[in-house]
Amino acid sequence: MLKKKCSLLLLVGLLTLIVGCSQDSPLTPEVVTKAGVATSIKLAQRGYAASSLDSLILIVTGEGVDRIKKSLVIDGAKAQTLLQVPIDVPLKMEVTGYQDTTPVLYGSKDFTAEKDATAQVQIKLDFLVPTLILSPPDTVLQTGNRIHVHLAARNVVDMSTFGAEVHFDPTKLQVVELEREDAFLRSNRGSIMQLEFTKDNSAGTVKAVLGIFPASSAVSGSGNIGVIVFEAIAPDTTDISIRIDNQAHSDLGLFDKNANLMYSVGLGSRLFIQENAEQ
Repeated sequence: MLKKKCSLLLLVGLLTLIVGCSQDSPLTPEVVTKAGVATSIKLAQRGYAASSLDSLILIVTGEGVDRIKKSLVIDGAKAQTLLQVPIDVPLKMEVTGYQDTTPVLYGSKDFTAEKDATAQVQIKLDFLVPTLILSPPDTVLQTGNRIHVHLAARNVVDMSTFGAEVHFDPTKLQVVELEREDAFLRSNRGSIMQLEFTKDNSAGTVKAVLGIFPASSAVSGSGNIGVIVFEAIAPDTTDISIRIDNQAHSDLGLFDKNANLMYSVGLGSRLFIQENAEQ
């Protein structure tokens, strides 16, 4: 038996998709119309933590071909699945990340899979709704080390008030520094009103409630709000989450220049803390 192999490498700007395929062919030549594909996806871009998403959906479509849809299994900051795609046919790949049933991230790209060839496809994912993030989304560090975690807003429109709680495990982490990052909030020539900007290492919380004055100087787009410097004090895998539940606390959430509460979601961070052998 002769064995033919082919691979398709999909580099996804804010994702990395590694696609490979292999297929046995008999001594008698046959027409190969599909490629078996093993896909590995890594969410590596800042703020794109797979651990914060409830599902990641991959869809492949093309004229005259059956639609392919796969729900990817998320493991930490990675996801993988198996699928087949037609070769030598213009195709479109779409990737959507959901929190609950809300689409949070989306990207797409046209591509063609060729037999016995390697192609590169780049997809840029964009936030679909106002989102609060912690970046980096996942980091490996040792006990005694410190990490700067940025609290940021993404894809906001006319935001005049920012309210969020960051929750962490105080037996694994301690906040050693907490600082505002004002450039984004002042980008429309407004002043910042600090209603609350505090840390509580006993409860494992950081709370940031900041307003822009006047409200007509509200800001749109994306930018950092503050930086939290954590020190790792015990080995473990630990999550840092963002809470913006306005029903639980009326000062949480994102508000526009007319004092309307925006629909928004929060994406947290995950730290992999290892024992420091030198301690």
